[in-house]
Amino acid sequence: MENQTIATIFQTLSTAMFFLIAGMFLGRKVRPEYKRPTIMFGVWWAIMGIITANSIIQRALFEENIFVMGISIIYVELVALSIGIFGLLYYTLFLFTGKEKLVIPLAVFYVAVAIWLVWMVYSGEPYVVKESTVIAGKEYAPGAIAYVKPIPQYMSILVLSALVLPQIIVCIALYSLYFKLDKPTQKYRVFMIATGILVWFGSGLVANAIGISSNPAWASISKLISVLAVAMVYLAYKPPYFAKKKYGLLSIDDERLNSVKSGGE
Repeated sequence: MENQTIATIFQTLSTAMFFLIAGMFLGRKVRPEYKRPTIMFGVWWAIMGIITANSIIQRALFEENIFVMGISIIYVELVALSIGIFGLLYYTLFLFTGKEKLVIPLAVFYVAVAIWLVWMVYSGEPYVVKESTVIAGKEYAPGAIAYVKPIPQYMSILVLSALVLPQIIVCIALYSLYFKLDKPTQKYRVFMIATGILVWFGSGLVANAIGISSNPAWASISKLISVLAVAMVYLAYKPPYFAKKKYGLLSIDDERLNSVKSGGE
């Protein structure tokens, strides 16, 4: 219970930061050609905030033996995740190429991914576990989702790949972009965003690989890592004062102020 409480605290902090970052991008004034990619990047963070907030709410309801929207919400989250990952890749591709010509094939691909994910879960005949139980040697807590027809291991690997590998690809692309940039602020932002996303998703892959993802302590550790990773993304656009002074970095507010001054001249 103590581990779960700590995990919920970290998860709540992550949720707040997801929405904070989403607000920064959705309300950001940029040149017309940057508007759509910037909005889609904000949508990615907003979706992560909504999914995380729902997880907290559902867990609180489960503790009161209230089971609502258990199965339906899975389908909604899978579609939302597909949209969010599409937005993240769209933004990254635009940064990398400066063009939007790949948006249509990318959108078609993630529509197909969303349909496949929903079909895969539906075909497994999922149901909400109402009380603690052990199925096929695996313990399920109340509120967990189990399947009448368990999803094969290779399908689970494909799902993990579809949902996590794009973020790793984004990190690789951003790190390569880092060496092509000249301005300190741009290099700093790209490095912080890439590192934050890599730590966030890469830690989950490592935990699965070494077999600690089912350890109760990992629930708290993974949520703490999420907080730290998302904080890095936030600090990419709101660098601390000492970093601004020492390295000549600009915050998103500085850029907005400079834009206003330039427009008034």
